[in-house]
Amino acid sequence: MNNYNFPKIFFSAICLVFIVSKVVLAATYYVSPNGNDSYIGSIEKPLKSVTLALSRVKPGDSLILLDGTYKVVAAKKEAFLSITTGGSEHEPVTIKALNYGKAIIDGGNTIKYGFLINASNVTIEGFEIKNFLYFGIFVKQPNVVIKRNIIHHNGQAPISHAWGTGGIFYGKEAHDGVIDSNMIYLNGRLNLSAKDHYGTYDHGIYVCASEIKIYNNLIHDNQAYGLQIAGSYNANRIIISNNTIINQRNRGGIVLWKKAAKNCVIQNNIIAGNNGAAVKFLKDGGNNIVRNNIFWDNKAGDFSGAKTHYSAINNINRAPLLDESYKLKKGSPAIGKGTPDLAPPYDLEGNNRGDNEIDIGCFQDVSFQKLTYPKNLRVISYTSN
Repeated sequence: MNNYNFPKIFFSAICLVFIVSKVVLAATYYVSPNGNDSYIGSIEKPLKSVTLALSRVKPGDSLILLDGTYKVVAAKKEAFLSITTGGSEHEPVTIKALNYGKAIIDGGNTIKYGFLINASNVTIEGFEIKNFLYFGIFVKQPNVVIKRNIIHHNGQAPISHAWGTGGIFYGKEAHDGVIDSNMIYLNGRLNLSAKDHYGTYDHGIYVCASEIKIYNNLIHDNQAYGLQIAGSYNANRIIISNNTIINQRNRGGIVLWKKAAKNCVIQNNIIAGNNGAAVKFLKDGGNNIVRNNIFWDNKAGDFSGAKTHYSAINNINRAPLLDESYKLKKGSPAIGKGTPDLAPPYDLEGNNRGDNEIDIGCFQDVSFQKLTYPKNLRVISYTSN
């Protein structure tokens, strides 16, 4: 070997060691309701305390919750899990259920939040989240991904609580987030009517930040709007694509509210049976596009608000033909009528949507479905939780 090749080979070896060490350093911690905090946190010997496990997490690490019900231990806590250590663009922190829907986070209607996220580059995935007084998930920082969760019966705060409640909240600093493939239903103070002062404040999803992508969510039977884009601070360039928004109790499907809510794209959604307009523009900033949606049987019609604030293109006013799980029946007008532009490449169950035949709504045509959500989580009556 020639001596002049040695520095190059040595440098390459050092780089390889560095890359390998970066991979090795990413850790996974496991937690179980039946775990033990003296254990190392492996899948065979899981920890018991989620908070203890989280304290060990660094950028790039994963925290995985095994099957079981996780309840709040200390009633004075603000959240089941307050997350203050995040990741980076290439090394996010991931907190997920080992098996979809089998790690159940139950607040017992005693504390405010399920997950309170005050860190960036965090992913929350695969949980059932229920019975928190204000929100199931409350996000304060950017680049947070909320995906494949079942979020229901949250936001049942006392009537004296003067602010809105609901399923998911993204605050004004929580830009560049993703809300993807969640089931969000029966959130808010369900005992209030539209005539009550706070009976219209509680939504499935609140978004107060810019550059949020909202894909493939099934949003039904929430107290007020299914989705509110609140432009009090900044809610610019939101993409709302391929959601199914059905039967909100006291308000419509989507509302864009106040002047910072602007430059949004609302497409490929099924919005039906809501107690208000399918899409409402309320003092918004305008320049919004509404295209390739199905609107049907919404109490206040397809649109409400200034017509100069949006462009409506290729929307369909026909019954969407859904089965009891909100999937498309044969002959549904939603089949193949979506736009591929800005659409997610998969549906709520992870099925490939293809390049051209994009269906409207959160589910692709039933002939392509691979997975089935647990039937016992399909709740219709608001009296059951």
